[in-house]
Amino acid sequence: MRTLLTIFCAGITLAITVPLWAQVPYDLSQAREFKTVWRMPLGVEISKISYNKDFGGKPDLHVITTFVSGRGRQTWSTYPKVDTTNLFNWYGVNTPAVLRPIDYDGTPPLEYINYFGIIWRCSSGESPFPLQPIDTVTYQHCIGEPKYTVDVDGDGYLDVVTDIGGDGKTVRVVMGGPQAGKGCERVFHIPQVHNRDEQITNAFFRSSSGGWKLVQWERDNSAVSPWLTIYDVVITREGGGLKASFVKRDSLYGEGVAVDDEPLGNCEAIVDTVTKKDWLLVSRRINGIPGVSVVERFDVTDGRFTSSGERVAGYEVYAGGQRHFGYSLGTAKPVIMMSNGAFCYADNIRQPFAHVRFKDSGLQPVSGMVAINDQTGDGKPDLVITGGSTDGTLALYTLDPAVSVPEELQPSYAGPTARMMGDVLEVTLQSPAIVSADLITTDGRAFPILAPVQGSPGLNRYDLSSALRQYPAGAYRVRVRTGEAALTINVIR
Repeated sequence: MRTLLTIFCAGITLAITVPLWAQVPYDLSQAREFKTVWRMPLGVEISKISYNKDFGGKPDLHVITTFVSGRGRQTWSTYPKVDTTNLFNWYGVNTPAVLRPIDYDGTPPLEYINYFGIIWRCSSGESPFPLQPIDTVTYQHCIGEPKYTVDVDGDGYLDVVTDIGGDGKTVRVVMGGPQAGKGCERVFHIPQVHNRDEQITNAFFRSSSGGWKLVQWERDNSAVSPWLTIYDVVITREGGGLKASFVKRDSLYGEGVAVDDEPLGNCEAIVDTVTKKDWLLVSRRINGIPGVSVVERFDVTDGRFTSSGERVAGYEVYAGGQRHFGYSLGTAKPVIMMSNGAFCYADNIRQPFAHVRFKDSGLQPVSGMVAINDQTGDGKPDLVITGGSTDGTLALYTLDPAVSVPEELQPSYAGPTARMMGDVLEVTLQSPAIVSADLITTDGRAFPILAPVQGSPGLNRYDLSSALRQYPAGAYRVRVRTGEAALTINVIR
C-alpha cells in the first residue's frame, strides 16, 4: 500500500511540476534591434496602413495608403524611397486605409477594395490615376475590414478574405471573377460550426497542404473548461454557388476552474510553405501557476494539436492587427510580432531574432505596420509603423546595420484636397486661398453652392446642407475651386 501511495504522490508531483519545467521566459540575447531610419511627427491622428506593389499594374509603382486626420486620404510612392507627396485624391469617400487587390472582372490589371467596401478600377493609359469606383460591397452589413487576398475557391480569380470571426461568421469572402455578381452578391459567408453554445473563430487559413483550416474557440454553457477545435474546411460548388462543410480533427482543452473562467487567450496560425508546416501559437493559462500565462506553439499540420514543448512566458499573441508578416521581411522563415515588439520566427518563439523599442517613439498605441520595399540599400525589406493617438507619428525601421543616425522628416503634400462628409465640404489647404464650389449635373449644368470665401491653411469645413436641399436626389459632381486649382468630387444624394 505504501508503495502504491508513493507512486500516486509522485505522479501528482510530476503532473504539477511539468508545466513549471516547460515554462521559460523569452530570451532577447540574440535579438537584433530594429533601427529608426526616420521619424515623421504628424501632430494629428494617423490610421492603419497598407502596401501594394506594382499598383494598377504599373511596374515599380509600390505604394502605401493611409489616412491622416485633417489631410485626408494619402497614397504615397515608396520606390525607390518613400515620398510623402500625395499621388491623387480619393474623391467622395472616407478612408481607404486598408486597400487590398481583387480580380473583379478577370481582366488585368487588378482592381482594389478598400476599408469601406468600395471597389476601384485603375484608369487606362500612362497612369493608373485617378481610380474610378465601380461597385460597393456594403461595409459592416456584408464584409467588414479586408484582411488578405487569396484565391479561396480555386477558380483562378483572386478573392479577398474579410472580417474573420465577425458577426457570427467564420469568415466572409468577397469573390473575384466576372460571374461573381454585384455588391453583396459577391460575398460568400462561411458560417460558424454550430455544435456548441458559444463559438469564436480564432484562425482561418490555407494550410501548407493546400486545404483550408479553421481553429475555433468553443464552450458549452455548462462546461467549466472551454476548448479550441480544429476543422478542415471543404469548399465546393453546388447549384451554381459555393458551400462550406467542416470535418472536425482535434480539440485542445483549456484548464478552467469556473464556468466564467477564460484560460484560453488569442491564437495565430502561421504557415511555413518551405517546410510545409502549419504552426499555431496559443496564449493560455497553465493551471497550477497562479497569474501566469504562456504562449505555447503547436504543430497542427496534420490537424492535430501536437505541442512543440515550447511554453514561453513574458508576452502574448496579438489579437488580429498587422503583426503577422509571413515572408514579407525577406526572411527564410515566416515571422510574427508578439505583444511586446519581439519578432519571432514561426518555429522558435523562445528566442526572438529582432525587436522594436516603442518607448519614446511616439507610436503608441500602434495604428498599423507593414513591410515595404528596401529603403536603405541592404537588399532587405524595411518596416513602416504608424501610431500615436491624437499626436500621430509615421516611422521607418530597418535591420540594416549601416544605419546609424535617424532622420526627422517633414511631410510634404501635393496641393489642396477636398471631400464631402455628408453635406459638409472639407477642404485642406497648404496656404491661404479663395474657395468656391459648384454642383454639376449629369448633363453638365453648373449651380453655385458655395460663394467665394477666404480659406485658411489646414482643414476648412463648409456646411452646404441649405444649398444642396434645393436639388433632387441623384448623382452629381461637386467642382471645388481653391485659388488656381480645381478639384472634382463624385457624390450621390
